[in-house]
Amino acid sequence: MAFLFWPDTPEAQARNNLRNLLHFLRRALPQSDHFILIDTQTIQWNPQALFTLDVDLFIFTATNSSSSEELRQAVHLYSGDLLPDCYDDWIQPERERLRELFISKIEQLIQSLENERNYSQAISYARRLLDVEPVREETHLRLMRLYAANGERTQALHTYHSCVTLLERELGAEPGPDIQYAYKRLLNVGEHPAIERITGTPALIGRIREWTILQSTWRNTLHGQVRIALVTGEAGIGKSRLSDEMIDWAARQEIPTARTFCFATEQRLAFAPVASLLRSRPLPTLEKLWLSEVARIVPEVLVEHSELSPRDL
Repeated sequence: MAFLFWPDTPEAQARNNLRNLLHFLRRALPQSDHFILIDTQTIQWNPQALFTLDVDLFIFTATNSSSSEELRQAVHLYSGDLLPDCYDDWIQPERERLRELFISKIEQLIQSLENERNYSQAISYARRLLDVEPVREETHLRLMRLYAANGERTQALHTYHSCVTLLERELGAEPGPDIQYAYKRLLNVGEHPAIERITGTPALIGRIREWTILQSTWRNTLHGQVRIALVTGEAGIGKSRLSDEMIDWAARQEIPTARTFCFATEQRLAFAPVASLLRSRPLPTLEKLWLSEVARIVPEVLVEHSELSPRDL
């Protein structure tokens, strides 16, 4: 231990330093003999002593946590880097291990809160994660998404600009394509307007499992994987409400959406669902031939495009 603390000091001086340190420790720690066992060869903490060690408590809680409440307790037990004023080589691996465990658990907590649609608390923990890892671009992107989902578009844009400034100052780098795409999507609000947002509807209660599946499906599409989510079940169990919540969530982030309906009472109108889908979003720029085809099932296109006439149909 003397060599560990004073590796560049002669052995006799290192042992003398250790004796002095133990003397001060006995004076500073009440009832030190109950906690520290010392003989001529060894120094150790008494494992039978009654004490609470914050590191052990954090590791135990974090390792055995899965629910949001358990994850929250584990995250709150982490108060910062282990012995931040110590710069010796021996502590660095343990410090990094604890930090990585904390990051893993707070990311799980943020995801769990997002799945529960508790965006305000998820934002709070995402900001804390940025305090620990300020140049973590993935966290900036997640925070932008959480702000947008919570209806705080200005804060989402501010988060992007903060990320750009930080990356330039600390790393001399630009943000990656994912976060730039998210920023442009938020910035171009109105250019490709999302579907009218659903207002006046009650909060979606429960459905955590179903909501998590929808969110996971959406995240897969961000990596280029085409997905279809089919919501089925008996009438009145909340399928439409769950779908409305997903559409509203996308609309708050300026993610383009389109919707249509198909009812048994409209079975005579073969293209009614298609017409409704076409009406849900502004049409892209089309050649006259294709506009004419669209006007066959969406007649108001003739009014919006004066170059067309009924004879073109």
